[in-house]
Amino acid sequence: MSGKTAHQIGVNMSKRSLDIFQGRPVLSTFGKGIPSSRSLNYGTSGGPNCASACPHFRTDCYAIRVEKFRAKTLLPKLQRHETIPAHALTEQAFTEVLLGLIGRYPLDWFRFSSAGSVPNRIGKKFAKSLDKLLDALRAGKVPVHFPVETKAKADRYRARFGHLATIRESATSVRRFLKADDAVSIVAGRRDMSRALRLMYSRDLARERTAQSGRRCIVCPAVAVHFAGKSSAKAKCGICTACAKDDTDIVYPRH
Repeated sequence: MSGKTAHQIGVNMSKRSLDIFQGRPVLSTFGKGIPSSRSLNYGTSGGPNCASACPHFRTDCYAIRVEKFRAKTLLPKLQRHETIPAHALTEQAFTEVLLGLIGRYPLDWFRFSSAGSVPNRIGKKFAKSLDKLLDALRAGKVPVHFPVETKAKADRYRARFGHLATIRESATSVRRFLKADDAVSIVAGRRDMSRALRLMYSRDLARERTAQSGRRCIVCPAVAVHFAGKSSAKAKCGICTACAKDDTDIVYPRH
């Protein structure tokens, strides 16, 4: 971070940047995460940042359904973010992360796109701001979940930012999930399947991925515990850091 400490940068930037956004933080919390987790969302699911080449684009994208349940709280924020340039959102997120790193609030897990996706185009201003954000998270030893839909888009992000974080491809089909060479995830099962059946199918798919690739593959503990009708503080993003690991693949039962 240019030789400066997080404290020095945070003190210099926090008030000015927060004033620009009228005190509205751009970072969010999310249900699967521990209380000390934060996410950065650039817009709505199925919105302008999502790759139109994705076969789930504005069709059966599970994330659109999830957002509808939080239409009064989350959706207005996502829609507002779509009106703000991506580099400006990222600069604000950088400032908020620095505030966490200097102890203004706990920060132990960071997720991109708990809703929506990252921009399709990696412009110069956006790239520069994302470099800063990822560098700060890495320096602060905060694990990062960075999902990107479609192989082509994930490859672009890996080429530019793969040295700073694990860029995880969100596979758009079982066939793609099983043949991917790098960090990958998939949402498995159909809505007409019972939760128990979706969980069983997800576990079978995880075993098949490991058998074909030789890579570790797990079913998301947060979803698995929820589907089992249980509650566990340990089954939360941030306690589980598998999504931040380059050598681990993930199956999310459709939820």
